[in-house]
Amino acid sequence: MGSFANSLHVRGADTEAVSSAIRRIMQNNGFVTTDEAPSEEAIWGMSSSPRAMHVSEASDGWVTVLDSDLMNMSDLGLELSRLLETYVILFLVNDSDSWHYQLFYAGGDIDSFDSSGEYVDEGDDEFDDESLAHGGLRLFPNEEAASDDEDAEDEATDDIEALELDGPFNPFLDSEDAEADDIDPAMAARLASMPPEFREHIDQLFAAVQQDMPDDMRAIQLKIDANTATAEDQAKFQNWLMQQMPMFVQELSEAFASELELGGETNPPSEEDLLEHLAFLRPLLKPGVSLDEAVEVMGELSVFAEMALAKFLPLVGINPLHAYLSYAYRQDHTTEELDQAGIRFRDHLKFKTAT
Repeated sequence: MGSFANSLHVRGADTEAVSSAIRRIMQNNGFVTTDEAPSEEAIWGMSSSPRAMHVSEASDGWVTVLDSDLMNMSDLGLELSRLLETYVILFLVNDSDSWHYQLFYAGGDIDSFDSSGEYVDEGDDEFDDESLAHGGLRLFPNEEAASDDEDAEDEATDDIEALELDGPFNPFLDSEDAEADDIDPAMAARLASMPPEFREHIDQLFAAVQQDMPDDMRAIQLKIDANTATAEDQAKFQNWLMQQMPMFVQELSEAFASELELGGETNPPSEEDLLEHLAFLRPLLKPGVSLDEAVEVMGELSVFAEMALAKFLPLVGINPLHAYLSYAYRQDHTTEELDQAGIRFRDHLKFKTAT
């Protein structure tokens, strides 16, 4: 399956103000604080009790919230913008096919954008819990979930077995000896369909990164190759690889943007449409970011939508790693890994319905 990364970002507030506002919102909606963790089903986006949020320290003017309840994140964002009288923006990745944002200001839902040029509003009659697939929000409820199509799963497995990425290392596998099951099926299927030049370019990028690899990372890679790396070693190496992703995104997009087979059918927004969205986003753009630059990034199509989102987030001062995070995906990273990437979650709020 592809990525269903999602996160809320609150502008110009501190962690305590955001956490206090969340507690107030949840109390007003019949919840009380608890020490219970969300169920596995809840962690993957389904509405349930308990519900939990990770709240970050402020960074570059933003406080980030990762919410276990994907179905109700939009309502939370709207209420946070009202209580704190500020901007709140919700980002979603739809099965790696497209990325979406919803922008709120002072209690108003002022703008929404989808990189595919389409969006089904949450109030649509067709939008319900059945629209959730593979642990995330499927923005287009008429799409058939891959879990309902055994043939699609079999084809993805075949693609994985056929996939060969012969670089010194690559971020799609934990090591050169990783099994096919370690590769995400959707990612493997798309990579397997790429032209040979694309995969050759990936190998070249990996080789370039290895050449510039810091000595401590090179030592860990040797341990990984010898199967002597500790879990801590592997976590450090994986975190370092993740920090190289912006370079991969830029290089691959520039080299193959016109040749890549994109996931899903797209009708990308026109420049005129993008400028209309930027009229709302302009107060949030980092100093020095031009409208032309923003239009170019927002209009970019990518094989993996999270990569395109990772290029957009820095334009508004948000850490690009959030293009790959959600409440569920947070558990895949240690506190130390996130800290090294510049992301620090301070509060872990948990709520359950009052009895």
